[in-house]
Amino acid sequence: MISIIVCGHDERLGETHERNVIKTVEYPCEYIRIDNRDNHYGICAAYNEGVKRARGDICVFVHEDTLFMNRGWGSVLAQKFAADSTIGLIGVIGTQYLADRLVWQDAGEPFIAGGNCSSPVIAIVMSYLFTLGIRMMLKW
Repeated sequence: MISIIVCGHDERLGETHERNVIKTVEYPCEYIRIDNRDNHYGICAAYNEGVKRARGDICVFVHEDTLFMNRGWGSVLAQKFAADSTIGLIGVIGTQYLADRLVWQDAGEPFIAGGNCSSPVIAIVMSYLFTLGIRMMLKW
């Protein structure tokens, strides 16, 4: 099972996001939304709370303004994780535009949401998603 963990600020956006995940995952999952309308949690604390509630073997951390474009992405992730036991969780970050190197921060302003991040781990995660054929769309 996949645990999809979301820190939410907007109830209406959260409902849309949950419907998108359930419609596209096509794999056993649970949707864990940490309600953060009152800004009680920082993003790390919210995700840690989600992990405490998670029952899945795979954790997917995703923002509520990110919509999945591919159906069946859950099966793709589960197959890849089953083939490589060193992969245990994935966090998604993105941009409205992807540069040639498939590294989200190369998109530059104004396409990057959330500021500039030079983390090679994040770049590897995004590149990995694209090599799996999983496309995502950020919605502002």
